[in-house]
Amino acid sequence: MSSDVLPQTRDDEAGQGSRSSQGSTGAVSLPKLLETKYTHLMSSVEEMGKYVKPCYSGSKISVEKLRKEIQQARALTKECLATVDLIGQQQDQRQN
Repeated sequence: MSSDVLPQTRDDEAGQGSRSSQGSTGAVSLPKLLETKYTHLMSSVEEMGKYVKPCYSGSKISVEKLRKEIQQARALTKECLATVDLIGQQQDQRQN
């Protein structure tokens, strides 16, 4: 589970670097960055599903894993929303 966090961070850093250095071509990379983050979010939600039933059975380990997955999903959701906002701002700038 913790190994999932490291690749996301690297992907995010790579996306931010290309976004800030490419200028107008950064708009092309933002949708791809959003797609990557959204895919990570969906896999995190899928992972959460694995821990729900054991939580009802009283598994403390599953409760902790579920809690971590929820925290990760919250962070990924915020990142996705921030990326959507950036895409919207770029589209607004192009229209002006």
